[in-house]
Amino acid sequence: NKGLSFLVNVNLMDTATFNKVQILLKPYLPSDITFAFQYKPQGFKDTSIEIYGLRNNTEKLQIDSLLDSAQTKIDTRGTVNIYLYFNKIGEAAFAKITGNNINKPLALVIDGVVFAAPFVNEKIENGEAEISGNFTIEEGTQIVKILSGEK
Repeated sequence: NKGLSFLVNVNLMDTATFNKVQILLKPYLPSDITFAFQYKPQGFKDTSIEIYGLRNNTEKLQIDSLLDSAQTKIDTRGTVNIYLYFNKIGEAAFAKITGNNINKPLALVIDGVVFAAPFVNEKIENGEAEISGNFTIEEGTQIVKILSGEK
């Protein structure tokens, strides 16, 4: 699905049905695909949720051991962004994973939920990454804590 990182948008009332359908579809799908629901903030008003089909699940990074630091910042437009600063090992690992996924989405998955799935435009070799999304400052702070190994 070029241009979109999610597989399907499902009405919240139909998520249980989707779970049943995916079992029926499993024999027809690539063996390395898993499904994950989009993160929705508490109290969101939308009646649908995006479902991601995640592939190449062997290429994962255990982010908390690869970071020097992570922080939340608000840009000039008032958008909450998450900044990651990798250690030397993380810098090399992140460069490899972004280099292998140019023009593909790279999902940020925490506890089986997709928080963001931006497309990789280029190999990121400087050890720094920015995650932009529709985060509140509280959500951004919570994600930074999780990525830093706090719960």
